[in-house]
Amino acid sequence: MCVREAKNLATATEIKTVAGDIVDFARKQKKRGLAESTIKNRVQALSALVHKGARLQEPDSVETVLATEAFPAATKINLVRNYHAYCQMYGIPWKPIKVRYESPEPFIPMEQEIDQLIAGCGKSTATFLQVLKDTGARSGEASKINGKISTR
Repeated sequence: MCVREAKNLATATEIKTVAGDIVDFARKQKKRGLAESTIKNRVQALSALVHKGARLQEPDSVETVLATEAFPAATKINLVRNYHAYCQMYGIPWKPIKVRYESPEPFIPMEQEIDQLIAGCGKSTATFLQVLKDTGARSGEASKINGKISTR
């Protein structure tokens, strides 16, 4: 067996081991009663770390990937949380890194833009939206209005 074949065999074995660890992690999370969506999110996060070159059993390797790869802050927070869950499950000592995140400013449309939206809708939708705009009611509150309007 040449050196290249030995390296490929070692890499294939590592991949199988990592995949087995992640599957085992998912199985243990399922036993703990976590939702399928949570488990899927955690598996995807761990797989992304592995894909970027992190070795899950070595926290330094994971920290290197988190520091060097250009992940958005929200994604990095998600990766840190999910890797922390993995470390807790397997008793790996790791202090989660801190990630700074500032939530973006919410989009607040100008009144002219709201009027254009209302004008572009059908009669019933436009009426509904106009009620929301004029009263400041929430959609659930406005949808419960079913009485006749009095003009006294």
